[in-house]
Amino acid sequence: RDWSSDVCSSDLLVFDNPGNLCYANASITAFVWACLSRQTFEYDDWGSSAETFISMLSNTDNPYVLDQQSWFQDLVAPWITQDSQADSAEFTSLLMQWVQPPAVCCLWQRRWLQGENVLIHDYGARHHPLTLQLHPSQTTDGIARLTDLLRCWHVEMGMQAGLIQAPELLCVHIDRMARTGPNLIQKQQIPVIFTGLIAVPTFVQQGIECVWNQYYAVAAFAHYGEDNAGHYQALLRTTDTKGNAERSCWLHCDDCRRPTPCTEIPAGFHAGVTCLWLCRSDVMELHPWKHVVPQAPHIGGLMQMLAA
Repeated sequence: RDWSSDVCSSDLLVFDNPGNLCYANASITAFVWACLSRQTFEYDDWGSSAETFISMLSNTDNPYVLDQQSWFQDLVAPWITQDSQADSAEFTSLLMQWVQPPAVCCLWQRRWLQGENVLIHDYGARHHPLTLQLHPSQTTDGIARLTDLLRCWHVEMGMQAGLIQAPELLCVHIDRMARTGPNLIQKQQIPVIFTGLIAVPTFVQQGIECVWNQYYAVAAFAHYGEDNAGHYQALLRTTDTKGNAERSCWLHCDDCRRPTPCTEIPAGFHAGVTCLWLCRSDVMELHPWKHVVPQAPHIGGLMQMLAA
């Protein structure tokens, strides 16, 4: 099926925020867009939650209010106290565990050799974001690059870290809380550049050798402000009207308004980005950035949200 033939306006991706919901709004926006940015997308990717997401995307009358939805209330009830500030990366992990998307796999291991034996020192879960530590020592001229952070993670502690497989979608968390002195942990406002080609290591079978697969960031969200306060916004990758993947355009998403088209990363986003969705380059499908006319949604077609 040609999923790009069923196009609706970006009005379908507007969330309300009556209080402390920006963390979930940004997380869900980025997750949904990442799923749709693949040539291989099927409704089955959302499993038993497919009807929930279709209903969400079909909401054209008013901004979608998450805390009025029973599925959302059930999802967060065991995890967060009412009206408190929450972490969007943690919620993304919760969301992935609930949806169980087959295209997403964040399984990784850190291996080392003892004689001729390969030992596993550490590992990550399938539906928990791959966490990269951001520290001032990893910067060049005051900025960091996602590919460089992945290379540092790959060789940390003199071992070899890599994915178990090269999934279509990978979720990466940038941990900005770094120890900067005795008993002092601070949020780092270091810009992290993620717009170009990103190389991700994947183990070859059971040894310590890795191959580097090519990915692009197709969605991300950033946290503005201090760690225990502030605000989350999302960014979605598109392409120009001619479908030129080399010239990326973006949709800047915030609460209570339509996504805003832009050709440059919004100010402060690089310095606040905390979570990114990476799509393997051979399955990525960037949707053209063009004016579209809203159409009545129907259950049998894919609804792609593009900027007007």
